[in-house]
Amino acid sequence: MAHAALSRGWAAKDPAAAAAWVESLADEEDQISASLGLVPEWASQDPDACLDWCRGLSQGALRELSLVGLADAWVERDPQAAFRGFTELADEDGRERGLHAICSEWALADPDSALRHLGTLDPVDRRDEFLESALVSLSNEDPERSWRQADMVPERAGHIRAMALEAIAESNPQRALSMAGSVKQVPAEWWRAIGRGWAYEDARGATAWARSIEDPELRTLVLEEVEAAAE
Repeated sequence: MAHAALSRGWAAKDPAAAAAWVESLADEEDQISASLGLVPEWASQDPDACLDWCRGLSQGALRELSLVGLADAWVERDPQAAFRGFTELADEDGRERGLHAICSEWALADPDSALRHLGTLDPVDRRDEFLESALVSLSNEDPERSWRQADMVPERAGHIRAMALEAIAESNPQRALSMAGSVKQVPAEWWRAIGRGWAYEDARGATAWARSIEDPELRTLVLEEVEAAAE
């Protein structure tokens, strides 16, 4: 972590010089380590300049991880600008990972703003994909809201609700069962998700419930999820 500490301190005073030093390092692992200090510090000062630097890097691990690091730092400062900046990039792994990180972190920090902004996107601009990332992430903090707003993405609402049920089942499995049971036709994915979430905190209780399922095929599927989560 010495490279990260050095680049962070240097970037606080002269990020361009620190960036040049990062690129000059002979070993890629050292470059990546140094970028972990450079990118967050530079992003806190001038994310657009940091983005320009990332775009000038050669394709490879340093570029990809620097873009992801920029997304993580930029979304804390200005999520709308971060999202806009990354959507303007050409298609590459760093862009994709960055966009999904921005959607996920934005939803946790300010779900009202995130869902409102992403919901206004044109469907051709991957609106549903980004909303799904936001809602699945939100299920970690506010699963009941994620459950309620899953219909913002009709074709993926079932999966989003499964993630919400898994999160709820970790602390309140009976609530998760009640929510799932309120739907006429419950997808098998939901029961499996409840089993996973329940087993994280109470493997014995989850196993007893799974064994009580009457349908033999569904019982087997849920027990497999419970056993895997309990390992």
